[in-house]
Amino acid sequence: MTVKEILQKWLKEHGYDGLCWNGCGCRNDDLIPCEDDPSLCKPGKEIRADDGQWEILGIMTKQERDKAIWEALGHCTHPRKDFGMDEEYHLICGLCKEKIYDCRFDVWPDFSSDAGKVLLLREMMKRKDWPEFVQHTDGAFILDEFKDKMSFMCIELYITDETGKFATEVYDWLTGQK
Repeated sequence: MTVKEILQKWLKEHGYDGLCWNGCGCRNDDLIPCEDDPSLCKPGKEIRADDGQWEILGIMTKQERDKAIWEALGHCTHPRKDFGMDEEYHLICGLCKEKIYDCRFDVWPDFSSDAGKVLLLREMMKRKDWPEFVQHTDGAFILDEFKDKMSFMCIELYITDETGKFATEVYDWLTGQK
């Protein structure tokens, strides 16, 4: 067995579709066609666009995931590189035009913390697609006749979860991966 075959087996056993690095991606069935050193690559998942094209995306860090969720929910992270000043010399975010107090750039919640889970639940429950989200997550095992209890049971599962699964489910939902 070659190192490439060992890598393919490991990727498959762990639910990955291929490797990616710096804009490059390859599927497990055609691993490392570039013949470059794969030591910089990360395991990734295949994402298909509406036009049928595919891309292998790397596994995000928790912070990257939380930032992506916050932005997908319509909130600004106030990027450090994009700001200006108003006529009173207050720092202003170049994206959302809000005043930035205490030089708080690049900010978003930690959705693994207790407060972050509650905030994320509140944000998701405001959405029109909340019932569909609940049905497509682990809340789906609850029968339709219990719709009024479905949200409550889903909330209870996520608030008590310590693995970060709720934030991952939200990320997958918001990015169309679920």
